[in-house]
Amino acid sequence: MRNKKLLIGGITALFLILILFLCILLLRSKISDTEKALGTPTPELGTVQRIRVTMLASDRLDAFKMPANTNVGRFLLEIESGEDVESVINKLSDGLSIEPELLRVYWVYTGADRLINPGRYVISGKLTIPEITDLLTSAGNSLIRFAFFSGMRLEELAELIDSYHF
Repeated sequence: MRNKKLLIGGITALFLILILFLCILLLRSKISDTEKALGTPTPELGTVQRIRVTMLASDRLDAFKMPANTNVGRFLLEIESGEDVESVINKLSDGLSIEPELLRVYWVYTGADRLINPGRYVISGKLTIPEITDLLTSAGNSLIRFAFFSGMRLEELAELIDSYHF
C-alpha cells in the first residue's frame, strides 16, 4: 500500500513537472513572437509585468501592424503638459475609434507611456499604433502655434521666430 502511494505521488510529481515545462515552452514562444513583432520590451518592466504585458500583446500582434482606423481621416489631438496617459489614451481611442487596451498594452510594453510629449498633433487613421507612438514620443512632431501681426517687418518677424527657440 505504501509503495502504491509513493508510485502515485511520483507519477503526479512527474506530471506536474511536465505541465510546468510545457507552460514555460509556451511562454518562451509567446515572448519570442512578441519580441520579433514589437521589439524588445522596455527594461523598466518587472518580470511579472513583462510576462503579463507580453501575453496580452501576443494575442493581438496583427492589430499592431494594421492602420488604426482607415474610416477616420485626420483629427487634432491636443496633449496638455502634465496630462496623464489614460487621458491621452481615451482621446486617441475616441478620435480613432480603436480599443484603448491596444494602446495601453503597446505603450507599457515599449515604455512609451512615460515618453509622451505634450503638444498638438494631427493624427491620421491610416497610421499604425507604433507609428502613432513614434509621432507622440519623438521631439519636434508637435504643431506649433505661431502668430504675427500684419505690418511686421522681416527683421521683427525674424526676432519673433528667434524668441521661440526653434
